[in-house]
Amino acid sequence: MATRGPRPTEIVLTETERVELEGWSRRRKTAAGLAVRSRIILAAPMVDRIPKWRRGWG
Repeated sequence: MATRGPRPTEIVLTETERVELEGWSRRRKTAAGLAVRSRIILAAPMVDRIPKWRRGWG
């Protein structure tokens, strides 16, 4: 079965970037959209397939 769409780009974060994203995802006063995007970026390296991963965010 052929994969569709572009290949995902590998996300490489520095420790400083990771700490900042974790802070945004946990802070109560962070805008909801920013918190969700932060969680997505932090979870991306742990996922082998997007469809399986998306089911956990529904």
